[in-house]
Amino acid sequence: MTMKTNTAILEGICCHTCFTSYLMPLRSSEESIQRFTNVCKHYSDIQLLLKFIQQNLDEPFTVPQLAKQVYMSRRHFARMFKEITHQSVQDYIEGLRIMRVKDELINTQKTISDIALNAGFSNQAYFAIVFKKILGLPPSMYRRRHHLYAE
Repeated sequence: MTMKTNTAILEGICCHTCFTSYLMPLRSSEESIQRFTNVCKHYSDIQLLLKFIQQNLDEPFTVPQLAKQVYMSRRHFARMFKEITHQSVQDYIEGLRIMRVKDELINTQKTISDIALNAGFSNQAYFAIVFKKILGLPPSMYRRRHHLYAE
């Protein structure tokens, strides 16, 4: 790879992810450049979509629906999303939803089931599984432990 090529690549860096993931290692330079170019091409679309998801977190989302908004195939979208966020679409959305409901668990008397449904989870059981996976304890125990400190 020539110095001219390196300069052109550096001028096109769109994000820290692209730099650290593709330009720093440069093990297989042709492959790295191709991946770097592909991610950069979709970076701004994914960033806009992340804002959309955050603003509409109560809505049910599907990967095909989100992919359609950025004019990508479902598979390509899922791959680009994971390259940029380092999470699957589902893990990203569920993580945002869990972080948003933590205060609600502590500061309201709403049932866990109501909180789960209002947060966009299909049922309380699945909400509890995701909550425990992310925070390490079930929502009922989280509520008991943190409610003591909130009083």
